[in-house]
Amino acid sequence: MKSTRWIFLSLTSLAVILTSTYALVTTRTFRTAAQFYTFTQGKNTATTLAGYNLANLAMGRAATSTAEPNQVLALTLPCDFSSASLVVYDQSAAHIVATLANAGDLTPLVQIVTNRDNQIRFLAQFQINHVGTPANGLLGGYLTIAGRLHANRTNGCPEAVAIRLDHDRHDHNFGDQDVPRSVDPDSAHTNLRTGLAHGAGVINAVQNGITNTILIPYGFLSIRGVQP
Repeated sequence: MKSTRWIFLSLTSLAVILTSTYALVTTRTFRTAAQFYTFTQGKNTATTLAGYNLANLAMGRAATSTAEPNQVLALTLPCDFSSASLVVYDQSAAHIVATLANAGDLTPLVQIVTNRDNQIRFLAQFQINHVGTPANGLLGGYLTIAGRLHANRTNGCPEAVAIRLDHDRHDHNFGDQDVPRSVDPDSAHTNLRTGLAHGAGVINAVQNGITNTILIPYGFLSIRGVQP
């Protein structure tokens, strides 16, 4: 009887450990709209690069293609904020179809807890992956992104809240703002947002068979609701 009881307690303890570990590494995918102001090598004309343009290039399509409106830019984040990825998420198939960029960690992390909010501020450098086709694709580069995220008070995981509640007094100072749907269209309308961010970087890309270096002096991102 004692042996049986010990085995039962051990299995229960193991279940608790596994559950806790799973909670720490659970990764969520958040629809992320983006608007970057860019300069292409050899040209002194500012243009705009939106999230759907990056998604198209990652999938090997022309940047301005409207063939796959359900394939959108998204951000994956684990509950411990140990890494992050910019991905292409297919909203109709409900899964990730490509990974644009990876960040090893989000540092430094600053957690700000108030009576009405549990907020994480982060800074991360995303390395652009080589994805797409020889005609249209991303070849490398980086994006340095800084921003803020809501975190659940109980488990610490990033979570979305109503946009009307997602405000911070420093947003104006950093130029953080919501990305208009006219700039980065989204067929899955949501009134939820997890946070805002801004960034800069350099992207090497091939478009219609022509390779170029794209300078991004500034851009901003709207991190919206979690995807299924």
